[in-house]
Amino acid sequence: MLSDGMYVRFKDAPHTRMGTLSGMRDKNGRRQFLFHHDQRFRDTIPDSYVFEDEVEECQPPTGAQVHAINALLKGS
Repeated sequence: MLSDGMYVRFKDAPHTRMGTLSGMRDKNGRRQFLFHHDQRFRDTIPDSYVFEDEVEECQPPTGAQVHAINALLKGS
């Protein structure tokens, strides 16, 4: 079960959309959290609400992993 402060990644973009959760709310009987994209990534998205089933818990990437992901994003 997800909770505030947890580090997560989007299931449909697990290598580039990672960040933390806060501010749980109920939307038509489904839990949503405010997603804060990890600002270390080159291509960030604004804070937005995501449904609990759109993300999964993960470990934060190391600095080297973030650097490698940013290099790939820069090349595409």
